[in-house]
Amino acid sequence: MKKAWIYVGVFAAILISIGVWGANKAQQIRYSPDGYKIKYLDSESMTVTIHYKITNPFNTDIQVFGQKYDLFLANKRVSTIASPLNYLIGRRTTSIIPLDVTFNFAEIQSKIPELQWSMSSSDVYNLPVFIRGKLSAKIGIIRLGRIPVYVNYTLGELLP
Repeated sequence: MKKAWIYVGVFAAILISIGVWGANKAQQIRYSPDGYKIKYLDSESMTVTIHYKITNPFNTDIQVFGQKYDLFLANKRVSTIASPLNYLIGRRTTSIIPLDVTFNFAEIQSKIPELQWSMSSSDVYNLPVFIRGKLSAKIGIIRLGRIPVYVNYTLGELLP
């Protein structure tokens, strides 16, 4: 019976070591904005494709398999953004991945009723846009800790 507990303990120690290693490796991956492009704009909504650089510092490929973010406008959460697309980031390279962000004007107005769309254009352009979330990645079969993403813009930076 004692022998079985030793095996369980060794197995648990290996799993914990792999988890700590993965969390440590996740902190080494660099994620930064690299521009944007307006994909769609009409009177009801605007979709912006934000391009992000992901730098892989490792000697092995990284697979990005999920992105989930919260979108804040004027410091209030107005929507959730998720991308189920998979990307392969080659070893010791920097790749650019896209993320579509949609601003639905009616939804924003319902969540931030004090926001007046009749505000002056300089006020609208200066509204803070904040994207916060996690990027999921793995090396081989080892899942890395979720990579935190925090990006700030002003609405004017995203408008044409």
